[in-house]
Amino acid sequence: MMFHKRSKIAFLLNPRCGSTSLREYLDQFGFTYPLIRIDEEPYFHWHPTYEECVATYPALKQYQMYAIFRDPLDRFVSALEFALTIESLKLSRTKSYDQVVDKLFRWDPTRTLLGIPGELFTPQVHWVLGDNVEVIPYNGFTERVREVVSVCGGLEKRIANYNVTSQKMLDAPSDAVRQFVSERFADDYVFGRGAGLLV
Repeated sequence: MMFHKRSKIAFLLNPRCGSTSLREYLDQFGFTYPLIRIDEEPYFHWHPTYEECVATYPALKQYQMYAIFRDPLDRFVSALEFALTIESLKLSRTKSYDQVVDKLFRWDPTRTLLGIPGELFTPQVHWVLGDNVEVIPYNGFTERVREVVSVCGGLEKRIANYNVTSQKMLDAPSDAVRQFVSERFADDYVFGRGAGLLV
């Protein structure tokens, strides 16, 4: 999360939803991190959820908050692509998303992962649900973000693209992977359809 105290605006940085691009952009306008401490390295959350933020800083309930929502399958594939770059996971020889899901999750949609940032595979509803949260669709999010941040000045500044995989490392996800995603992220699908963000 990053917040702007004067304008009472905050952005929840949902992972694999343009969060690095948002962080770099918002930093130019004086947005800062609230420190949400944890008991392991790096000792603070890069991607605290809505509940973690308001529990630590109740004043954030008075802010207008924004969160980006991405199609759960696209976000999952993006997270898998990121996982492929983590050397300790030893996924470099995998040939399909099926193999990655098998190695990481053993096809158990409720599995908790070790040795990988947990927020990568945490449902988006942990960021987008909140009475004072406006949800921004991932596709074309830069226009709405720039509009919101215009009250802080500098509308002419652009949002750069970071952490974008230029081409997918593996073939399209199989039906089995799609089914796995629909189970692990069932709450995201319910929210997305209810909000008119998914077909």
